[in-house]
Amino acid sequence: PYDSFIVRQYQSPDMKSRFEKAARSATEELKVVLAYAANDPWALGRLAQVYHDLGLQQEERHMYETLLTLTPQDSDVHYRLGKLYFELGLMAQ
Repeated sequence: PYDSFIVRQYQSPDMKSRFEKAARSATEELKVVLAYAANDPWALGRLAQVYHDLGLQQEERHMYETLLTLTPQDSDVHYRLGKLYFELGLMAQ
């Protein structure tokens, strides 16, 4: 009952539009951060997550590949990148 109301509310076209607008704004803000600190793992990870939320898999992939070069021992990055490669059909990666 209450839970289904919340789910329906956040699936409405208005809420989806608001989410996308906020996510795109976050993307631009994170790009500004990366312009000043191109190798900031936090900013790269957040941008990868925003790209994931927006369904922009190629952009997400690029962020995780960059992050992997900076933090090669980070198992979370390996997992997320491996899952993404699988979703993109890049099993050889």
